[in-house]
Amino acid sequence: MARMITLPTWFVATYLGLIGAVVGSFLNVVIARLPEGVSLVRPRSRCPRCAHAIAWYDNIPLASWLWLRAKCRHCKAPIAVRYPLVEAITASLFVAVYAELGLSYDLLLWLPLTAGFVAIVFLDIDHWWIPDVIVFPGMLLALGYAFVPGGLSPQAALLGVLPALFIWGVAWVFARVTGKE
Repeated sequence: MARMITLPTWFVATYLGLIGAVVGSFLNVVIARLPEGVSLVRPRSRCPRCAHAIAWYDNIPLASWLWLRAKCRHCKAPIAVRYPLVEAITASLFVAVYAELGLSYDLLLWLPLTAGFVAIVFLDIDHWWIPDVIVFPGMLLALGYAFVPGGLSPQAALLGVLPALFIWGVAWVFARVTGKE
């Protein structure tokens, strides 16, 4: 008989908090580059003022902002508080989702959705834009989760997707009629 491995709650919460901070760091890239249509992968992160590439040791979520005292290592330009804020929010939400759901298959649905929601919130604040490239994969993930044993019921998945499709449809018709998004 196979033995079950149990992990202490504090360990899993800490691990997911660290993963959330790393995901939050990537979300900062998404939030900054997606509206500009720039690759999320290349070029590497750079200081917006001096364009110097940010070294890996200056790109550690939350910690680098603190030990660099919120300034670029090279030109001393200020680094916005938003960067560690997005990382801390994402880390906190990952821990909160774990606290609510425990170590379960539901995390496989809700952690990526949570990351998508964080990106959407900040993109909406900055640009009044909720990108389809984030929404549609989230919808597909939720629909796919309806086919996982013990996952969402097909009815619950449809109840989540249908209103989103309706809103998207209204926006699509509006864009076609007026020529504006």
